[in-house]
Amino acid sequence: MAFAALPVRAATSTSTASAAACTPEIRSIQAARAPENPDQRPTSGWVDVTLPDQWIQRWPGYGGTVWYRIAWRNPCEPATGVTLASLSQAGAFYLNDTLLWRDTNLEEPLSRSANMPRYWVLPASSLQAGENLLWFRVTGVEFQTPGLGKLQLGDPASMLALHQKQTGMQRGWLQADVVVSATLSVLSLLVWLLYRRAREFGWFALLTASWVAFAGTLLMTSPWPFPDTATLERFFMSALVVYAVCFCLFTWTFAGLT
Repeated sequence: MAFAALPVRAATSTSTASAAACTPEIRSIQAARAPENPDQRPTSGWVDVTLPDQWIQRWPGYGGTVWYRIAWRNPCEPATGVTLASLSQAGAFYLNDTLLWRDTNLEEPLSRSANMPRYWVLPASSLQAGENLLWFRVTGVEFQTPGLGKLQLGDPASMLALHQKQTGMQRGWLQADVVVSATLSVLSLLVWLLYRRAREFGWFALLTASWVAFAGTLLMTSPWPFPDTATLERFFMSALVVYAVCFCLFTWTFAGLT
């Protein structure tokens, strides 16, 4: 029995080594600010970066368009999946010179992809022999930490599973939290309307409602109904301030200090 196990371990080791040898390899990741026309790819100014990247750490105060260039090669399989954790705030994605995806609005009011994981399968017809390039055109405003999130390459099935996990972590739990908070807000409001002396229920209704407004903005994929990103940001911060005030008043009222 001991001798029979040896070929199995050898085969497993060989299979693992073969899979590792066929894993897509990222050769370099670079970023550059766009020229005057943001649709044109920069011809100079490229700097090496690592993902996730927030370009305000490198170009403080810069809001506009940045291009990311990712050089990679796949030594074995043409079928390759790509996952991207986030992109702030709006952008487009190219494989070599082929456009694979773009947000609806790359100008104000900007689309919002900061909390929207993405997944693509790269078409074999657009792949070149040897090295290929992934291009990301990213447009963001300086006060919302613009940049490109973590990117991974691999076989489509593994990347799809990773994408589903990222979507659950970044959006699924938050959606459930918003639904539960909205329900608690309505129930607390009804209790307060029936028993006006129970002020803690009134404060709790306001507390959870402001949290729904705050957390809900993280799920938005466009600024609508607000005209631009700056107005949405002001609403976002106002909801957070209201939440903090209501939390304090609820706590003091519940403890009998008011």
